[in-house]
Amino acid sequence: MEKRIFNKLTKEIFLEYGFIKEKNNYILNLEDVTIVVKFCSWRGVKSFNYYFYINELYDESVPFEKKFDSVIEIKMEHTPELRGYHAHEILYEEYDEMKYKELLTTMLHRYFDPYKKNALQFLRDNDYCMCLTKKARQYLGLI
Repeated sequence: MEKRIFNKLTKEIFLEYGFIKEKNNYILNLEDVTIVVKFCSWRGVKSFNYYFYINELYDESVPFEKKFDSVIEIKMEHTPELRGYHAHEILYEEYDEMKYKELLTTMLHRYFDPYKKNALQFLRDNDYCMCLTKKARQYLGLI
């Protein structure tokens, strides 16, 4: 798949899920948290990362780029043979449109449906969020 098709499909699928696009970010404004997804490239490995912040902890006048409570890398495919950063890699050159739509849609639901259901409880119950800021952990009653 060509990069322009990848970009077009990415935008369509994120918007369909409920994100808005601002600059190079996809933003999902929920009641309790705001989630920001970015396309990243590190040492030639292309991937999505997301960060989120608890809305009540930040003044609305502060730009979203300066607010975060945790940063999380997204795995596009969950397969045992993918290790390290390659588990996060987006190989759009190797995907056809159907495969990419399926992967991205599945990824969005896997990562973000729990936030839509009950974000604060999801954060309290998940150990992968142990990298939360101290302020967020205090707010959630984790410390």
